[in-house]
Amino acid sequence: MKTQIKIFFILTIFVSFLYPISITFITHLLWKDKANGSIIYKNNQAIASRLIGQDFSDDKWFHGRPSTIKYNSSSSGTSQYSPIKKDFIDFVNLQKSKGLDHDLLFNSGSGLDPHISLDSALKQIERIAIARKLDLTLKEKLKKTVYNQLEKRDLGFLGEEKVNFVVLNLLLEDGFHAY
Repeated sequence: MKTQIKIFFILTIFVSFLYPISITFITHLLWKDKANGSIIYKNNQAIASRLIGQDFSDDKWFHGRPSTIKYNSSSSGTSQYSPIKKDFIDFVNLQKSKGLDHDLLFNSGSGLDPHISLDSALKQIERIAIARKLDLTLKEKLKKTVYNQLEKRDLGFLGEEKVNFVVLNLLLEDGFHAY
């Protein structure tokens, strides 16, 4: 019985303290930015995270995927609508009527994803250019900014190339300078 109690206390100390502290230390050592939430600062003030989308609805901004939780990071989730449910079909048709397609029609699994496909970002440039009254030169500069923010596939082959619409909107706000 004494051996079992010793093992219990050793495992409790390891699992409750040593393992979490060592993993936290390693992640902060190797991936400091990600371990701290990939926070974006402006004038020494936290304004966004590269990991969480934000709700932009005005035509002068890049739009992300729909989020039934309105990008509230205190919880994550999606609508759980059936593809044959009338509310879902009406929502998809509304998104299509706005000229949106592909990944901009559907929630991500978490409702927090800040990434959209390159194609979806490029299709929004015309709307943004009209809303911001951008001339052809600035419109091309915006297109180049989108390409400059392109994130490659994970490990070179997983997933799709994507852009972070939150970062794109911060660049729009700053006049498209490199971020």
